[in-house]
Amino acid sequence: MPREEPSREEVQVPANAPAADVDATPGVPPERLDALRCPKCGNDVSKGGRIRYVETIQAARSIRRVEDGHLVINSWYETEGYDEGTNPRFECHGTAADGRWCGHLWPVPDWVKPLLDWV
Repeated sequence: MPREEPSREEVQVPANAPAADVDATPGVPPERLDALRCPKCGNDVSKGGRIRYVETIQAARSIRRVEDGHLVINSWYETEGYDEGTNPRFECHGTAADGRWCGHLWPVPDWVKPLLDWV
């Protein structure tokens, strides 16, 4: 049986959130990617901090069969040629002051969006 990820509450962020709400580096011009830090714990991308880009997508998974009263579903998913997600946000994978994983979610600032390169 596949391992299940812990349940995480979906966070909706307004598309027009003001920069003051998302820029955690006072005094640094927000047009620099090295200014990208977690607003909660300060995890800093320019110093190797782990931050993930997260978005909501619609995934289609094939049902393979019914076996022993269970529905067997393919773990691979399709996006039907449309994989542009919604509600883009960053998720911090830094360590908080108490030693636990931070996990803070915050909106992708408008100034970052034109600087994204998809590979």
